[in-house]
Amino acid sequence: MDETNLPSKVWKFISRNLIGENSGRIILNKKIIEEEIIRFINRSLERDEEWEGWIDLKDKELLSKIIINLIEENLSIECLSEVLNWVQFEYLCARIFELNEFDYKIHYCFREGGKRFEIDILGYRSGVILAADVKHWSARQGKRKRLIEYAEKQDFRVKALIQSLKFKEDYIQLPVKHVTPLIITLYDENIEFHNGVPIIPVYKLNNFLNGFELYDLKTYHI
Repeated sequence: MDETNLPSKVWKFISRNLIGENSGRIILNKKIIEEEIIRFINRSLERDEEWEGWIDLKDKELLSKIIINLIEENLSIECLSEVLNWVQFEYLCARIFELNEFDYKIHYCFREGGKRFEIDILGYRSGVILAADVKHWSARQGKRKRLIEYAEKQDFRVKALIQSLKFKEDYIQLPVKHVTPLIITLYDENIEFHNGVPIIPVYKLNNFLNGFELYDLKTYHI
C-alpha cells in the first residue's frame, strides 16, 4: 500500500461517504459530522469490510492513522476514541507517541522476581522512557479510586522493569537517564497526578508529550 497520501485519501473517502455525493446531502454542523463519523466507523467495523480494497478498518495501525487525521480536522479525540476497543486505543496512543518523535514498544513483557509483567507502551526520547498504562474505560462510578490504585501498580511495574534483565539487555545501548510511570485515560478524570505519577486524558496526551520535562514527575534513575 502506498501511504504517501494516506491521510488526505482517507479523509476524502470518509467525507464522500458522509456527505453523500449522489444524494446532495451536505453536513455542516461539527457535532453532526462527529456523530456521523462515529456511526460510519462503527458500521464499517461491524461489517468487517475493506473499503475500496485498501482501507481495512480492522487494521489497528491504519485505524489509528484515520483517527489522527480526523483529529487534525479538529474533531474530538475523545468522541472518536469511543468507537475503538481497548487494543485499538492503545495503538492510537502509541501513534501519538510516534508523532512526538518517540521510539516506542507496545505490549512490552518482562519477568522479574519470578513474576510476569506487561507495560502497554514504552516510549523513548532523549534519554527518557515513559512507561504508560492505557485505560480505555467508560464513565462509571468509583473510577477515580481505581485510577489511583492503577497509578500505584504502574509505579510498582516500573520498579520491577528497571531491575529486569530483559530491560537492561534491550536498552543497554541507549543513554537512558530515567524512567517515568504514566497512566493514559479515555476521559478527563480530574486527577493530574498521584504521588508524582501523571494521569493524562488522551486529549491532553499530545501536549503532555511535547513538554513533559516541565513537570515534577516520579522518576527512577538508571
